[in-house]
Amino acid sequence: MIPALIVTAAVIGWVVVVYNGFIKLRQRSHQAFSDIDAQLKRRHDLVPALVATVKGYAGHEKKTLEEVVARRTTRTSRRHSSHSG
Repeated sequence: MIPALIVTAAVIGWVVVVYNGFIKLRQRSHQAFSDIDAQLKRRHDLVPALVATVKGYAGHEKKTLEEVVARRTTRTSRRHSSHSG
């Protein structure tokens, strides 16, 4: 009778341990998906700021390029006029 109780207790203990392991895996899975959702929301929130930054930098680049081209044009026109005369 006592060996049967020991075996039954061992089987019940094993079932509890396995069940708790499955619950832990399910919780880790839910947590992992929640982390992914949080990262995707964060990225989604950061995209408009990134677009605004790129637009601002593009405007700066355009202004700089226009200034460089204008100065180059002025300089080359001065060189040509000094060589011509």
